[in-house]
Amino acid sequence: MPETSVVMSAEWRHVVLMSFEVPRTVLHPWVPRGAELDLWNDRSFVSVVGFVSQHTRVWGWTVPGHHTFAGVNLRTYVRRRGPEGWRHGVVFIRQLMPLPILALVARLVYGGRPRALSMWSQYLPGTRTSDSSDTLEYAWRFRGRWNHLWVRARGPLAVPAPESLEAFIAHRPWGQAARPGGCLEYQVAHPAWRVQSAVDASLDCDVARLFGAGFAELLTRAPSSVIVAEGSPIALHQPGFIPSASGRSSSNGH
Repeated sequence: MPETSVVMSAEWRHVVLMSFEVPRTVLHPWVPRGAELDLWNDRSFVSVVGFVSQHTRVWGWTVPGHHTFAGVNLRTYVRRRGPEGWRHGVVFIRQLMPLPILALVARLVYGGRPRALSMWSQYLPGTRTSDSSDTLEYAWRFRGRWNHLWVRARGPLAVPAPESLEAFIAHRPWGQAARPGGCLEYQVAHPAWRVQSAVDASLDCDVARLFGAGFAELLTRAPSSVIVAEGSPIALHQPGFIPSASGRSSSNGH
């Protein structure tokens, strides 16, 4: 795919990634044609991700009143073979954001499933002593009640080992979305994130109504991994359409 223009740029900070192993059969409907599930050690995952977007620009313009906002999404992991090799990406199952205009951009440009809800976030840094922890919380109001993603993290920040689950989850240079007859694909440009592990975490969410009944029981289990990334500047490029004449690919190992 040729070099494309940046649609949205921002700094993503205080990124929480809570990941769950789920059966491949639950994820097959979300895999775009021409792509396949991306697996780690023959296992498939979804992640609930919370982040703060700062200095947000759309096509180079700052949207008044939308400079900084919190977002939450549920995503899974796919890959598609490009000219240079495998392109490891994400597919958004649901995106939650407080700003209707950005939800509209996400739906029209990137083919996601965004929903605008009232949201807030909180970051409480520790004192940097050996036993001090950072606390992060994301909350969104849905059907009259507040849902929460809460994490307490401790320890040094470091770029995860290349073959680790943390690197598989955190470093995703592409995004993909299903389109009739093929796959929508776009670059997600950011440097490798330094991460730290969570020492405690919880998810209180109406999973069935927000993410789908198939995830309701799966996301009440203990997560396989919870990490916090410091984040970085990030750029989402204009997507391109990749037609597929062969239909949906089967899932293979990472």
